[in-house]
Amino acid sequence: MEEHPEVAKGLGSFSSGKQNNTEMWDKFAGDLNCLGPPMRDGRGWNKLWLDYKLKLKQNIAANKRESVATGGGPFTQLSLSPLEQSVDSLLGLQYDVCPSGSTFGGISRSVKKEASAHIPDTAIEDTFEAAVSENTEGTTGNMEDISRCIQVTPSKKRKLSASAVNEREEERIKFKKCR
Repeated sequence: MEEHPEVAKGLGSFSSGKQNNTEMWDKFAGDLNCLGPPMRDGRGWNKLWLDYKLKLKQNIAANKRESVATGGGPFTQLSLSPLEQSVDSLLGLQYDVCPSGSTFGGISRSVKKEASAHIPDTAIEDTFEAAVSENTEGTTGNMEDISRCIQVTPSKKRKLSASAVNEREEERIKFKKCR
């Protein structure tokens, strides 16, 4: 398998690649059957290899789950045999089962830092001002007038007195005028 990693990984399973894989597994079957029982054809050895890879992936995944598990309980990680370790390194199953990064497909922190390093601070401010000006078309006044029209609502609801209700009503009217 080390001499033919593309067959070990299961690559080339279409068209001419599939025919080449079938021929390779027939060759492997002849070599393995010379060693003694069990006797299988190429397809049988291919099935055995696929099942072995699946079981190995499941063991690696179980070890990953166990290593990040919380709570008490006994240590239940499975140790991999030297053969399993060599198959893992040949096929790269450890990376397939346990991809690097906090989430699969997520952007690492170093990539985020590099991306943010290329954005000048003025670009962010310009984008904000452009967004505000788009949303305030048809209004008159500068940014300070617009910011005065923004009303912050309190986080807790409370019963307002009559004077507070009147003040709120006046603020609401001012806000409508600003728009």
